Amino acid sequence: MEPLGWEHQQLLTALWRRLDVNLSEYSFANAFLFRREHAYRVKEVDGLVFVTGCARDGTSIVLPTVAPSSANKATFQKVMEEATLFPVPDQWLPLFPDDYARSFLPSESDYCYLSQKMRTLAGRHLASRRNLMHQFQRHEEVEVTPFQPQDAAALLVGWERMHPQGGDVENTLEAITYFERLQLEGISLYVKGKLAGFLLGEPGGDRSFIYHFAKGNPAFKGIYPALYVTMALRLPSTIQWINLEQDLGLPGLKQAKMAYEPDRLANKWRISRHTSSP
Repeated sequence: MEPLGWEHQQLLTALWRRLDVNLSEYSFANAFLFRREHAYRVKEVDGLVFVTGCARDGTSIVLPTVAPSSANKATFQKVMEEATLFPVPDQWLPLFPDDYARSFLPSESDYCYLSQKMRTLAGRHLASRRNLMHQFQRHEEVEVTPFQPQDAAALLVGWERMHPQGGDVENTLEAITYFERLQLEGISLYVKGKLAGFLLGEPGGDRSFIYHFAKGNPAFKGIYPALYVTMALRLPSTIQWINLEQDLGLPGLKQAKMAYEPDRLANKWRISRHTSSP
């Protein structure tokens, strides 16, 4: 067993892409950028690769790189003796015995939106988001460019001053620094030559695109819907889902994500061999 690092990028990227699950944890970039918070380590059991670590509540977890099946049942049972399998998508639930404990935390569920909805913000329920975007678009000399790391790092410094409890500044800065190496994609929005905001993400499983980091200057009202829509419009037509990740149990973050009317909340099940008490 060894700490998750750059040497695992090629292997984990290939395995998780083959897994094709629309949950934000199944991404090397995500795992690498949050490797310290979750104490991620990589190990091999019976020829299969697993990533071990701890959830935000301290629960010992193990992330698979293949789906559970009858062929690898014994191996999964072995790794689950020491940790809880996580995150498990809905479609895997029938693969586990009924007496296995299973649960999920709403704060860990990913907010997923149909890409066509994010491209247009059409409909009465999204009128407030659409109006905010239009307020941003009324600025003169709005320019969209590919992601610009130097300007993004400078904006992040100012963003941190206004959000001292932001929590993910170090992770965002590392994503900015290594965005090419991590194979992230992104955009920058400028108003009269000044960076108003940026977004970084990557393709996920099941025809999805994950928005990992979005940061904007609050002086530019409507910057966030503008970022979300602009990025969605630049994605290929094969992308059917936009994943805005979880809300971490933060009321403000939950409210912001709910404002875009999610089409699906992708639950992340915790499966344990230890049965629940009757």
